[in-house]
Amino acid sequence: MTWQLQYTHPITTAADHHSFNVYFFDTYLSSKTGWNVSAHPDASAFKRSVSITYPNAMDGGSNATCYFWVNWLSTTNPTQMNWYNDYTYTTTPGDLGTYTTYLAQNSWITNFNNSGASNIKIWQSSERSDAMLVTAGKRIFFFWPGCTEWAIPEPYALGTWDGSGPVAGQGWIKPHTGANEGNLVVYNPMQASTASTSSKYSVVPSFGHSQLYMNAKYTSGPTIVTGSSWMVGNTSFEMSAFGMPAMDAGTSDFGYWIPTPSADATTEDSYYIGIGSVDGSLVFDTNTSAYWLQAYPNSSVTGAAFNFGATEPDFS
Repeated sequence: MTWQLQYTHPITTAADHHSFNVYFFDTYLSSKTGWNVSAHPDASAFKRSVSITYPNAMDGGSNATCYFWVNWLSTTNPTQMNWYNDYTYTTTPGDLGTYTTYLAQNSWITNFNNSGASNIKIWQSSERSDAMLVTAGKRIFFFWPGCTEWAIPEPYALGTWDGSGPVAGQGWIKPHTGANEGNLVVYNPMQASTASTSSKYSVVPSFGHSQLYMNAKYTSGPTIVTGSSWMVGNTSFEMSAFGMPAMDAGTSDFGYWIPTPSADATTEDSYYIGIGSVDGSLVFDTNTSAYWLQAYPNSSVTGAAFNFGATEPDFS
């Protein structure tokens, strides 16, 4: 299975970034199972309210929803892409969109200009239609692995979330948005004892506890491992020895690039998905006879990889 091009948006002016965001949120993202996109409560043209809903394995399969609001600042010069956890509400979740403590920020225009690309592109997995990838050149601006069930601590489902802010133990999984975390991120997971913690716990593919473990296990390389589920890691954005399940398995066209073991013995980029400010690298894997976009600019370093098939993809 491979990543297939779904949409190309040419960029010639700063305002073209706004028109891309309008298409991405209002047309593309809103069509995906589990995703809901609506106007922001203050009706700004450059803001949206977003929620993601899936059955929750921690609550007997009842639906669990994570709420966000998004702000790209301007219709003519949207310099940032800001995702916020929408922890406060007045009457119903999503009706306020003003909470700003938990921010994931991508310096959108600067990162695009530095990518050397002329277009922003949306790709979709041929394996499942809710696995989504947005690129600017070889930079990752958005990634969602697809999901049919997740495991989220949600005390608000038990009536303890009153909309005044986050509560102790509350889980929140967001998509990867090109921000500097470089991973999917869950805030205030089960381990948090208070609602005021600012700790960020990563949601990472379940390929092993640490890079040192991976290098020890895979003694020949380079190679690509696929077929992961997703686990809550730790604040270093790697798999914790005590990680808990977060989401079910993703797609076979998402994998983990492992170079020769000695190439990267200490650097902890084990579960790096890619960020908007850093170019990835395109590698041809002879084992799969396919081009893979590796999220790290140096293919001698481990990191996430995306299978684009036997024909070299165009990231211009």
